[in-house]
Amino acid sequence: MRLTLTTFFLACLFFSCSEDADDSYDHFSGSNSLGKVWQLTAIEVELGTLIPYDCVADNNYTYFSSGRYEVNEGRSKCYENDAPGLSGEYLFSTDRNELVITIGDSVQVWQIITSNATEHKISSEFDGEFRSYLFEAVN
Repeated sequence: MRLTLTTFFLACLFFSCSEDADDSYDHFSGSNSLGKVWQLTAIEVELGTLIPYDCVADNNYTYFSSGRYEVNEGRSKCYENDAPGLSGEYLFSTDRNELVITIGDSVQVWQIITSNATEHKISSEFDGEFRSYLFEAVN
């Protein structure tokens, strides 16, 4: 059940139109995002700012120089038998200011609003609304 919730959350989190990657994409080389552990602290929707449930807010998101990312579940579980996490691949484009993430067979394209050593904010359209997700560095 946790895998279902995590997959649903990430599908919502990273949902956007598919695009083919091109040569302007990279794996956060030289970026402050590499190797850092990030946690979701806020979700901004058209009606206001939402604080994510504890079982999602304590998950750790990490980008690696190999082009892979991992989502590791924190201490809080949404369901008792939740899976420990998931992983996938990402690409980053400084030219387009986009983060492209794969979740299974799905490809999601996110606009990067802010990306620095302490904050990572991405935005995309989902179900006709724009949503922004704010991540803060844990380490």
